[in-house]
Amino acid sequence: AAVLRSGFSSHDGAETLAVNLDSRRARVARWLLGGVRRGQELGSLLGYRFERALHDAGKDALIDDFRASYPAQVAPEPQDGAEQRELWKRSAEAIAARNVVDGMALARDAARAAAPFRTTDPAVAAVIDDVADALDAVGDLLLAESVHQLVGGNPLRAGLAADTLGRGEDVPDRFDVLRTPHRARALTHRVAALLPPDPARPAGWATDALATLEPRVEAWAADALGPAAGRRLTGVLTIPAASADAGAAGPEAGEPPVDEPPIDGAPTDEPPAASEPAPVERPFELGADELGFGALTTALLVSGADHSRLDRRVGELEGAPGASVRYDGPAWRELRGVAARVRSLLASAQPLLPAHVASGEGAEQVVADLGELRGRLTRFVATLPRRGDPDTPAGRLRKLARQAPDEGWLSGVMTALAEVLGANVPLTPLLAGARLGPPPPREGGAKLRDSDLADWVRRVGAVRPSVRTWHELLLLTGASAGRACPLTASQAPRASNLWIGGTFDPTRRPAARQHLVGHVLGPLPAGRPLAGIVLDEWVELLPGSDALAETKRGRDAVPAESELTGLSFHFDRPDAKAPQAILLAVPPSPERGWTEDGLALVVRDTLELAKLRAVDLGDLPLLDDVLPAIRLNKQAPLGGLADDHWVELAEG
Repeated sequence: AAVLRSGFSSHDGAETLAVNLDSRRARVARWLLGGVRRGQELGSLLGYRFERALHDAGKDALIDDFRASYPAQVAPEPQDGAEQRELWKRSAEAIAARNVVDGMALARDAARAAAPFRTTDPAVAAVIDDVADALDAVGDLLLAESVHQLVGGNPLRAGLAADTLGRGEDVPDRFDVLRTPHRARALTHRVAALLPPDPARPAGWATDALATLEPRVEAWAADALGPAAGRRLTGVLTIPAASADAGAAGPEAGEPPVDEPPIDGAPTDEPPAASEPAPVERPFELGADELGFGALTTALLVSGADHSRLDRRVGELEGAPGASVRYDGPAWRELRGVAARVRSLLASAQPLLPAHVASGEGAEQVVADLGELRGRLTRFVATLPRRGDPDTPAGRLRKLARQAPDEGWLSGVMTALAEVLGANVPLTPLLAGARLGPPPPREGGAKLRDSDLADWVRRVGAVRPSVRTWHELLLLTGASAGRACPLTASQAPRASNLWIGGTFDPTRRPAARQHLVGHVLGPLPAGRPLAGIVLDEWVELLPGSDALAETKRGRDAVPAESELTGLSFHFDRPDAKAPQAILLAVPPSPERGWTEDGLALVVRDTLELAKLRAVDLGDLPLLDDVLPAIRLNKQAPLGGLADDHWVELAEG
């Protein structure tokens, strides 16, 4: 900033170094340069921005006129072997002639006030000014980034930023000049469902193959849906007339079959066939306990876009196989609302691993039982069709089930399982040695309450979509069960004396680096393994430096959220510039060192010697042999004239 400010002040009245990188201009410049980095032309991107602004202003009729005045530049196709063939290929693929305004040409004409397509409409003039300002913002960002890298000692990135638009490629992927370094501590927040090794399930849900594969996620889904008998599927069955009148339309026993019409289509004496009867619509209502599916399977089938499997099951139970099903009614909408939230949370969920419940050396003491998980996976694969074909998702899952678990095994298994199920379902290993510890206290040492945790979830849900979905699911589950869903919190290191999610004195903030808020599905027995699914995870930066916390006490204590920054001051440069010389002096007494009087005498002596040793203009001819840097060849015409001139000056 100081270098750019100095350059601007040194060019009074010029706009060359007038850099403006406010938030809006920086955001626009990054968007445009991001498009250039992905292969677009800057003129095209400015043109897209210009035409969209005209559309938003209701000036679509002017777009064709601007395209005619500023057609997009497409290089002519070169001959084979020409150097510009790749450039032409990119430009021709990216944009065709005259299908967008050339924003570069428009912005340059607007800057020179020489636009061939003049307008008196203030709305259009504002749009043109916006395009010119966007182009100027790009130039400001590249200039500032180049100076930033140059001052920081990175000439390679400085040249890359300065020559970005000239080459049209190798656009920087980040702009360090826009990044503000903060003194902060990283705090990882997680929300999860904490599951005991043998969780209980509400009554009525069947144990299908998916429930056997993942009994703990099945229990979590069943807890969200509640008892199966309390969930109803309602709607209308549309039964074809042939199925509704099955057996009535066919010939009775002993009657001869009806003769088919002649092949040539000759008329017969039979009466014309009657029109087909209309299909029959019949309402239905089924309990989820009648389907024979597990809670997790039901949630995925109800919330998915394809209901074919569910339709077949409903048709079988209603005695109308092949009937089309239309689901409707308050009970169905309530069931689908809960199931959709379960599916949305599972889409980004991951299993609870040792690193989620402990940090540092403590994570090494928590062991994930992948052997037990592999056994469940093997039994599930045995129920899949086409598992013998290695090219099918079931075949790939079978291959993984036969491999020994390693570091990336669980991730690969979950990816293959998602292909088989059509939805993401986390596989939760049992964690032996995991210990969450008691919830930390609030400010003042008060016990952490469920209402405090629920309020934290509500506040975080305002900015985290997954947490908001989880909060809504907890509310629906609690309303259905008539009770509040139990929550707990844990943080590491556990030595922190306050809850990191609450309020606390900035100078006494907790030392936590990991924070876990979980929904407890059931009692977690001490000494037994636990499992869980992480529903969301993010990192928050706590401003300030922990190393300086001890200095922020006393009468004028500085809050821990303060930042260290810097200021640059501009001073007018002196009229007389110092010569490029160095004064090297040694103190008269090395034992005593420098004193104020001694330093002043050295400077005074230096000035006196400089006056004695100064060379006047008349002394130059006499010193031509002493000063080789200014010695002239007297044999040359110019040297002879100069020598005579100096002699005349000295004698005169």
